[in-house]
Amino acid sequence: VADRLALQTSDIVVTKAGFGADLGFEKFMDIKVRQGGETPSAAVLVATVRGLKWHGGVAQKELNVPNSSAVEIGSSNLKHAISIVKRYGLPVVVAINRFPEDSEEEIETIQRIAAAAGATNAVEAKGFSEGGRGMTELANELCHVLNTQPSKVNLLYKNDDSIVDKVTSLAKELYQADGLSWAPLTRTTAKRFEANGWNFPICVAKTHLSISADP
Repeated sequence: VADRLALQTSDIVVTKAGFGADLGFEKFMDIKVRQGGETPSAAVLVATVRGLKWHGGVAQKELNVPNSSAVEIGSSNLKHAISIVKRYGLPVVVAINRFPEDSEEEIETIQRIAAAAGATNAVEAKGFSEGGRGMTELANELCHVLNTQPSKVNLLYKNDDSIVDKVTSLAKELYQADGLSWAPLTRTTAKRFEANGWNFPICVAKTHLSISADP
C-alpha cells in the first residue's frame, strides 16, 4: 500500500528492503513481491570500505588505515550479495557509502570487484559528508539503469513447491549450503502444515546462531 501510494506522487520510489541481500531483500522478493507487491525495476546495494576491511580481517582500531588488500579479501560477501540480486533478475547498482578516511585506491578496488561480479556500476554515495548533493551521482546512475536495463523478476521457488523444497532452495542458493539436516518431526510438521493448506512463502529468521542447531 505504501509503495502504491508513493507511486502516485513520484516517477521513482525507493524502498528499503531491509538488511542484507540474503535477509531483507530475499523476503522483499519471495514474500512481498510474490504476494502482489510492486515489481521492482532495479536494486541498490550499499557497501562501505570499513565494512569490507572488517570482513577482510582488519582490527577495529585499524579500520581508518588504508588497506586495499583487506578490501579485496573481504569482498566475498559483497560479490555474493550481487549474485543474489542478479539471481532474482534485477540490475544492481552498488552504492559505496563514502567516508572521509576512505582512500581512492580502496574505492577503485570496490568498483573493480563490483563490476567483475556483475554490478552495472559502483558509485560513491557521499551523503555522510555532503548531504543530499553528495547523492546525485548515485541518483543519476540509478536513473540511467532504470532507462536502459529492464528487469525480469525470477523468484527463488514456485508457489506450489513443498515446504521442504522451498527451504532447500533458500539454503542452497542463498546460503550456499551443501545440504540440509532436518531435526526430528520437522518433516512431519511440514507435511501437516501442507495438509492444512498452509502453503505460504518461507520466512527465514537467520542469525549467526540460528542458521544451525549446532553451535
